[in-house]
Amino acid sequence: MTNTQKQMAQTRLTEGVVCLRYQKADGTIRDIHATLRADKMPATEATKAARSNDQMQAVWDTQKSEWRSVRWERVLSWSNLQP
Repeated sequence: MTNTQKQMAQTRLTEGVVCLRYQKADGTIRDIHATLRADKMPATEATKAARSNDQMQAVWDTQKSEWRSVRWERVLSWSNLQP
């Protein structure tokens, strides 16, 4: 994933829910509905997203209501789901 693609995905994550398809460390492929939009995650949890860095992004999984960490190098694709 290029830096431009990563920046676009990060912007979309803050605007709404995004489907991220990535390869887990064990090699399996997983799709998650993820967001960084404040009104879509618990207020007390919003600071966890700040723990991200250039290689990894913390996201709120809207289906499981849990935080997930995704390595950008393992992201295969992403698409907008909802604003």
